[in-house]
Amino acid sequence: MYFGEKLRRLRQERNWTQPDLAEKLGVEQSWLSKIENDKSPPSSELLEKIAAAFGLELPALLDGLDPDYVAGTLSSLPEVRGIMQQNKFRVVHKSRNWIMAGSISFALGIAMLVAGASQFFFTNELYRYNSEGIIYATEPETLFNGRDDIIQSIAFSDRSVASGVSPYREYEAEEIISQKQLELAQRENTHQILSQEYVGSFFQEEVLVEEEAVDFFGNPVEAGSTAIRVYFESGTESIRNVYNSILNSLGIFLSLLGFLTLVGERRLARLASQ
Repeated sequence: MYFGEKLRRLRQERNWTQPDLAEKLGVEQSWLSKIENDKSPPSSELLEKIAAAFGLELPALLDGLDPDYVAGTLSSLPEVRGIMQQNKFRVVHKSRNWIMAGSISFALGIAMLVAGASQFFFTNELYRYNSEGIIYATEPETLFNGRDDIIQSIAFSDRSVASGVSPYREYEAEEIISQKQLELAQRENTHQILSQEYVGSFFQEEVLVEEEAVDFFGNPVEAGSTAIRVYFESGTESIRNVYNSILNSLGIFLSLLGFLTLVGERRLARLASQ
């Protein structure tokens, strides 16, 4: 829309005739007609009078006009050039804010993608630890893990060097081996722990004995006494960590949002070159 058309619309909205408006502006009707028909641009003085007659600020009077028309036809007026510079400054300032926000969004998105892919905060690998049962105070920590060696040691050792009793015969040793293996099989109570952190090849956990028992070597164990559960590392397990998935999704979203926002830099470059 050109200035003449807007001036005519404003006049008609107030039901003013050309002579009415010409009288308010203190100009000839013929000149006002040329302006309304865009045959002659308004002067700086007349532009200010028109704005005052309609009770408008100069920027509001120029609002809605074709930008190329304003830049070409009206830019010779100092007041119009000042308004154009102010508008340009506001647009550039706003564009810079968007570009800054886009850069931050893009950088943050890339950082989230890297963190999710590298498992920087959350791991997709869990360390698996197994415990095969409770171990009483007089039993070795490796009772379940090293059961075969321990049973063999018991079966083929001297029964009592002090009493002079001879070692177990072979059939007696085999009977003891079967008995001890059965005892451990009955006591087995497997627990498994998945840990995000590596806590060593094994670790211990204290437990209370719930009822009276006899340990592996035949010693009585009182209810309420302290025993241990030893966990040994048994490998790793891959999982789909939901937090890494969230990081990746947010990273993709923010990266795309930032990239699209940064495209606005072209607009800023065009404005700066004008």
